[in-house]
Amino acid sequence: MSTLSRRNFLHGSALVGVSVAAAAMTPMAAAAAAPKKCRSVGEVFSMSEVEMAKNSEVVQSAYDTIVKSVKKIRNPSLRSTILNIVQNPAPTIARGDEAAIMASLKKAGLLNVNAKSVFPRIEDKTRSPQPFWSAPGSGYGSHHAYPGGLATHTALNVVSAEALYENYRHINNLDLDWDDAVGGEILHDLHKPWVFQWEKNHSCRVEQQLAGTGEHHVLSIAESIKRGLPSSFVVAQACAHDHPSSKQGEALVVGWLKAASIIA
Repeated sequence: MSTLSRRNFLHGSALVGVSVAAAAMTPMAAAAAAPKKCRSVGEVFSMSEVEMAKNSEVVQSAYDTIVKSVKKIRNPSLRSTILNIVQNPAPTIARGDEAAIMASLKKAGLLNVNAKSVFPRIEDKTRSPQPFWSAPGSGYGSHHAYPGGLATHTALNVVSAEALYENYRHINNLDLDWDDAVGGEILHDLHKPWVFQWEKNHSCRVEQQLAGTGEHHVLSIAESIKRGLPSSFVVAQACAHDHPSSKQGEALVVGWLKAASIIA
């Protein structure tokens, strides 16, 4: 039997360590660490925002993570609806009477009296203006403001919600609703592909305010109401921006739900 040298032993141990570390990586981390095709700045700049997100392994891995979480939703009807929305977050609420909705929102003090519209532009109300996975997580100057940022932002929130659910169940013995906790996070920003449409100059549309927050939040809640999702789910979704642990927080959540109900 040959003698294993110290150098070979250390080298072999290092390789094993790398293999174990790689195996322990999450899919998103593995995608980020994997070798990439080298692209020039000019090549990247020649891409559309949708092409950038489509060619990003990290973004696509994040989107896959979201879809896998959707498939864990326990209620079959709810699971089907959420999957349909993630695959095509079409703004069905835009079919409503915008003039009447705008008047009601202004009367309730939920929309600026000088506002000229409620809905972002949309040509085909049966289809999202872009895929869920190509939208930014927010506008420039805020979070995840890049093509595919919505997917990475949502994926992190969703896996965090799953972990919190399990931790509260094991440590505090709380019987929580998985579908509300996880599903509400999956759809909490469902209308960002509509609100943050990419412009021809490669900027994204500037978000407007609605009921004291970014319009995407209220429009997303309204979409869930319009599609008949359970009230407990809608409330969980509404609490993604704040929660009613104080009078101020409660007033905000109530305002968002009221505005969303008017729109839906």
